[in-house]
Amino acid sequence: MCSAFTPLLERQLPCSVRHAAWCTTMDLLALVLEDNRLLLHRLNWQRLWVTTQDPQISALAWSQDGRELLVGGEDGSVTLLAAEDGAVMQRARLLPAPHAVVAVQWVEAPLPDTTPLFPDRVRRFFPPQKHSPALGLAGMGSRPAIGWPAEPASVSLLLALSASGDLVISTSTLQPLIQLTQTSQPAGDAAITASLSPDLAHCAVMCRSGDGGVTMTIRGTACLSENLAMLHRFGTMSALSRQLLGACMTAAGTMHQEWQTQATEWKAFAAGLRQTLDKFGDSTSVVCTLERVLRDGTISDGLQQYLSVDFGETGLKKLSRAVDGAVLSTHALMLDNVAPTLEQLAFLMGELRGASQLPAWKAVLSLDTVAVTRLEEQVLLLCLHVDTERRRLLSRGETLRMFFAWLLTVMRRVHQTSPDAMAWFPESHLKAVTRFLMGKAFDQDPTADFLLPKEGAEASHMPNWADFVLEQARAWSAQGQDVQACAASPPLQPWLIQLQGRLDRILEAPVRTLSQQVTLQGHHRASTPVDPGSASLCYLAATDRWAVALPSATPHVSTVVRGQGAGEAGPGKDASVQDMEPVRGCKPPTPDGPVLDCTFFGDSLLACISGGPAPALSLAPLFPDGPEAPQETRTRHLGCLPKRLAVSHSRKLACVLTSDQRALLFDLAADEEEGEEEREEEGEEEREEEGEEER
Repeated sequence: MCSAFTPLLERQLPCSVRHAAWCTTMDLLALVLEDNRLLLHRLNWQRLWVTTQDPQISALAWSQDGRELLVGGEDGSVTLLAAEDGAVMQRARLLPAPHAVVAVQWVEAPLPDTTPLFPDRVRRFFPPQKHSPALGLAGMGSRPAIGWPAEPASVSLLLALSASGDLVISTSTLQPLIQLTQTSQPAGDAAITASLSPDLAHCAVMCRSGDGGVTMTIRGTACLSENLAMLHRFGTMSALSRQLLGACMTAAGTMHQEWQTQATEWKAFAAGLRQTLDKFGDSTSVVCTLERVLRDGTISDGLQQYLSVDFGETGLKKLSRAVDGAVLSTHALMLDNVAPTLEQLAFLMGELRGASQLPAWKAVLSLDTVAVTRLEEQVLLLCLHVDTERRRLLSRGETLRMFFAWLLTVMRRVHQTSPDAMAWFPESHLKAVTRFLMGKAFDQDPTADFLLPKEGAEASHMPNWADFVLEQARAWSAQGQDVQACAASPPLQPWLIQLQGRLDRILEAPVRTLSQQVTLQGHHRASTPVDPGSASLCYLAATDRWAVALPSATPHVSTVVRGQGAGEAGPGKDASVQDMEPVRGCKPPTPDGPVLDCTFFGDSLLACISGGPAPALSLAPLFPDGPEAPQETRTRHLGCLPKRLAVSHSRKLACVLTSDQRALLFDLAADEEEGEEEREEEGEEEREEEGEEER
């Protein structure tokens, strides 16, 4: 059967394709071109979006629901892209930079029916009120408008493998759970691909050996499957903590930029006044010149020239608007962004501290309760410090408004010499301007010190600011006014960097503990030399076994199927190396055509593309003796040399990417339906013949 599979479409591509991946549940095909462009197409070849990633893309995988695309980079980073628009949702460097990510996988496992993940978040003391059926729209109150999110039915785990054999298993929020370095392959071997079993109990890593063969390492990851609910909660809390800290750092950077703009204009105003005073031979400082105006109304010639001509009323109003806008925007970011985010982080650290004291969490994750407690205290101190700086910012903003109003009045009445020129100005405002000039607030900016960028100080050498922060908070609460600011006030961004470092050290301990619980269960190797460049590995969910397809340079593909228990090693024992004996050899239709790429289709078929004089796409049975598997290999001649193969299991489609930059789409299900109809017709004919013979 050399004309199997119904062709659906044929499209020309702008350049050659390096990687391709079908979505498991939707008709979405992701293609990575040679120029590192990532394309997303529908079944009708409608292009949804195109994006370019900074690192070279080296691996692709889809989420189970088709909403996210997992991308591995050559710098060891893993990126989550939204399938809707290609936006970067999360990015983390899970593997060392010198080695590229060669394989990624997205696995979903159902959560066991145990205690809820958040048992303490219940409405125990305040149940919802009963609604009278006589009232209109009574049904609207049957469900609470605000509540905790529903318990998830499944948990997503991500697997990433580097060429050097480093393996990372993380949550869907890119929080590492298991990190294995150099996964026990011999020296000189290069990792090809890896797969995590559907029950999360085993992990298989396939490597290319130095002699051209293939080795397989099976590891036991029962620590994942046995503690899935706990690990999901730990991963959720860890990811949320990192997200909150990242949001605070972003807001701190925005506040620094906003405040830096007005600080530049303020310095330009003071520097211009200083230059004008120097031109008139006035060596008095700017502050003393303004104090003299405030004290006895004497305006020097330099100040009059600068206010009337050089700077002018327009410049003063522009500076006033810039300063006032910076004060309002910075205060809004502190009040609406930084403060509530830090409060959420403190609450989350309290939850993590309570969870770390549970016996089950201690046994599995080994969280440092003392370190978590100290981190919680530091977050609470930072909350108090941010609130104090917010109040100080408001006070400075009010004082600056009074100062600009006074200076504008002085500018407008510069030619009036009557003693009642400032009679209408409020006395409280004059006192505030006096404190502003005499308290060195004109030259010093405590808000700028608080919003110091992260390059301005070393977070690792920050002293303990607990006493200073508590003293400032008590003074503001008791007196409601500013306290003499310390010159070494703790800046925000270095403090956040310090919190980030402490959080990273806390979250590294569970990763080390879980990684030590991974057991080595077996080594396998191919008995004959094969071409591992297009080898395929997967776990068969229906049979609970792993399968490997090993194409060789000759027109032959060896399929190896083993159970998970094959070659297991007990605790403290070394696993013996076993040969991977092929279950069955699949021969492509052309005897002189080498297999270029192969992949598993479902749990009983193997799809492969072959080269040679007659390139073809073939679909062969993996279990030929099975009751439901077809007994013959279906083949379709292509007419051009294929390069890559991508198969959609849900849509039963195959996309063949050729060397002449074309994409060929085939329907793999049409042939099966036709074959089933033919078999049903043949069965009916046989039954009719048997009935006639009996009659």
